Amino acid sequence: MASDAIDKSTKVCLGSRWYERLLKPKVIGKYISTLRHPPGRSSVSAATRDLCERLFDEGYKADVYINTDNGGIIYAHSNILAMASPVMRGMLKRARSYHHMKSLSISGVPHDAVRVFIRFLYSSCYEKEEAKKFVLHLLVLSHAYVVPHLKRECEQILELDFLTIDNVIDVFQLALLCDAPRLSLICHRKILKSFKAVSESEGWKIMKQSHPILEKELLESLIEEEHSTKERMRKINERKIYLQLYEAMEALVHICRDGCRTIGPHDKDFKANQAPCKFVACKGLELLVRHFAGCKLRVPGGCNHCKRMWQLLELHSRICADPDTCRVPLCRNFKERISKQSKKDEVRWKILVEKILRTKGIADVALLLCVSIKNHETRKTLLNISSSFTLSCRTELLYAFKIVFSVWRLDTMLSVMEEELGNDDCEGSKVLDGDRGGEGCVLRD
Repeated sequence: MASDAIDKSTKVCLGSRWYERLLKPKVIGKYISTLRHPPGRSSVSAATRDLCERLFDEGYKADVYINTDNGGIIYAHSNILAMASPVMRGMLKRARSYHHMKSLSISGVPHDAVRVFIRFLYSSCYEKEEAKKFVLHLLVLSHAYVVPHLKRECEQILELDFLTIDNVIDVFQLALLCDAPRLSLICHRKILKSFKAVSESEGWKIMKQSHPILEKELLESLIEEEHSTKERMRKINERKIYLQLYEAMEALVHICRDGCRTIGPHDKDFKANQAPCKFVACKGLELLVRHFAGCKLRVPGGCNHCKRMWQLLELHSRICADPDTCRVPLCRNFKERISKQSKKDEVRWKILVEKILRTKGIADVALLLCVSIKNHETRKTLLNISSSFTLSCRTELLYAFKIVFSVWRLDTMLSVMEEELGNDDCEGSKVLDGDRGGEGCVLRD
């Protein structure tokens, strides 16, 4: 509480060993730099402001004198002080009168800083240069005497560009003592951002001796921040992989429905001069399909590339909403095999599909369909999928759209997919041999 800072003799002493170092005029002068001062400091008229400042400067019929360091005296009016600060109101009630004058004492800060503070109580204004010079002292005084509008002004001055590597630790401790959460958060971020340089400053060394608990908390927060950064990067990379998988599904539909370069459906003629393909995954898929068509080790446990191709085909079948008219090979067969799979495999596939759709967005699911949506049941299926997404999922979708697409790497994408699904061998080679007939793709050299 601010009132705890006031002792029984109505004297506020801010001269502890830590404050003595922080609030020395020489130390403050070292940190003063070119500070910007936001406009609009007062809403009162100029005449009223000048009248209040004249009343303070001339001390007309003053009934209070304030003792400061080095024998300084400031004359003031008890009514104004009591109305501006509840703490001073309590001090004035307890203060003794000498010849109809009450005496207060404020020590631990320079005389000029106290004068700027009292002037602000009169007119709610201050000179820019004076505020910059005594900003730390004014922050302490405004907190101790509960003057919130001055406290906010001091916080804004400190937040603009006052903080440096050398003084951020001091300002951080002061912000904690003065209950300035926004300022302390800004200082904390600056400390973590430039931790190596800050840890070598004089302020850190003094804090290490006087406040070892605070040092421990800062080190723990640094470790936590590093962990959060790694976790955040892991999720970003994971989302990139899911986006690449989504693009692979689009490219697979494109190849089997429209054809691309030297690969396409058997019932379509190849064009001599084709426009550049807009699907970045087509080149990698074309190479994979060519290998798949000519590989002699398509049996389970054989070729890893073929196993990945099986996984891509099954992933498509789980996303495709209209397998009856789909041009992708084995789409309908994989749909029929789903009921025969173990519960463990089914859960893994379901999680993978959900993550892919969540990353890309349910609005783009239609691009994965082999044909346009024509029947009510297909629309109903998509609506059911959309309604299953929670608010947190939609929030993740918005975040996923901000990811910059990386260069397509088929092997990386398929490796992650394999980790998601496990290393179980695919058993689809027999299905392909038995149903390749009218749904396959034609390869041309």
